Amino acid sequence: MGPIVTQLAHRKLAIATQIQPLMRRAYLHEAKIIGVEDFPPLHRTVSDIQQADTLFYGAWQQQQLAAVIEFEETEQQLNIDSLVVEPDCFRQGLASQLLTLSRQLAGGRPLHVETSANNIPAIALYQRHGFTRYRQWSMSPQIDLVALTTEPIAQPALA
Repeated sequence: MGPIVTQLAHRKLAIATQIQPLMRRAYLHEAKIIGVEDFPPLHRTVSDIQQADTLFYGAWQQQQLAAVIEFEETEQQLNIDSLVVEPDCFRQGLASQLLTLSRQLAGGRPLHVETSANNIPAIALYQRHGFTRYRQWSMSPQIDLVALTTEPIAQPALA
């Protein structure tokens, strides 16, 4: 049987205490990929998760939380704040399943996401799901970020 995806009641302590360590393990892996030690997402606490004004969905495998997507909705778009997969569950299609769900929930609105410019696996995943890079900047001397969207990007006119 495949993973089961549900909305997560992240304000409940029992759920937030499952989300936070999964996020920590996934972000520790990402920190290694991008070559940084002080990675801001690693500082997120259970309390931060409980107080978040966002929506969380999770993919469960054998009654264990294996992947989480967090996003905020506006009338115009859906912003993905976090997409994490338990490192032991990489390459099983969980992130793709959560991105597909997000597109369905967006109902035609564009999706936006930001990730490290050095997180090549994440960028490739988003691009496979129809995202296009539209902006890059430095968050700190060690971390460059890239923004991606499913919204059509106007291409400069050719002369």
